[in-house]
Amino acid sequence: MVYAFSVRSPSLSTTRQMGATSLAMSRLYWIYQPKEGVALVVGRDELPTGLGLPGAASFVRSANDPNVSSTPTQVKLFWWNKRWQLATYGYGPDGNETDSRFKARGVGALVGATVWKDRAVVGVTTRVSRSEAFDRQNAGVFARVGFSEHFGFLVEHAVTERAPSTGARVTDVAGHAELFFVPVNWLQTALAAEHLNTRNGATIYRLSPSAEVRLTPNFRLQFSTRNIYAATDSRTYSVQLQVKAQ
Repeated sequence: MVYAFSVRSPSLSTTRQMGATSLAMSRLYWIYQPKEGVALVVGRDELPTGLGLPGAASFVRSANDPNVSSTPTQVKLFWWNKRWQLATYGYGPDGNETDSRFKARGVGALVGATVWKDRAVVGVTTRVSRSEAFDRQNAGVFARVGFSEHFGFLVEHAVTERAPSTGARVTDVAGHAELFFVPVNWLQTALAAEHLNTRNGATIYRLSPSAEVRLTPNFRLQFSTRNIYAATDSRTYSVQLQVKAQ
């Protein structure tokens, strides 16, 4: 059983004034692994991505799936061996939507392959979902590369098409690139850059340094800041604690 909650405090760069601090449960799910290479996950969690980074997934999803929960209720099945990695999943509302029109349901999958001495994985992702407000189709590519046990990079690009119940279709292109450095086995640091381009000409960039401390095998604490550059620049400070019970 995994539980995670986060504390966030935003600020507007134009005024440098802090916004309202929020405390929220970000993830609560159950993991069952009957044997090596197979795992079942049930509960509220980030949707699977090729990078496996909850923070990145949350930002991209909030940008190209507005008003839809970034941690929906879902069932996921993972299968892997030395060469291949496969994930399939289905998801529905998390119960906290403020408007029933945005209660989304969907299915998706991702496939990855090890291509370089167990140090590089490349793959593709796909997802479709339905709601009263708009339907979505998503496709992407990703790569994870580790040059050593201390240093590597991650990159993912995805195209999402939204078909609103009223109005023209909207196509978003989102990308995430991240350099990570692990000086010791209990500390991981990273610097991520992200962008979002839409067909109507809107462009958003985000720069996010972060550090994650593994206090014990079952407790992780993450600190990060997110600087967003758009029509109105902003900065968000975030602290997240993850607890795993076995």
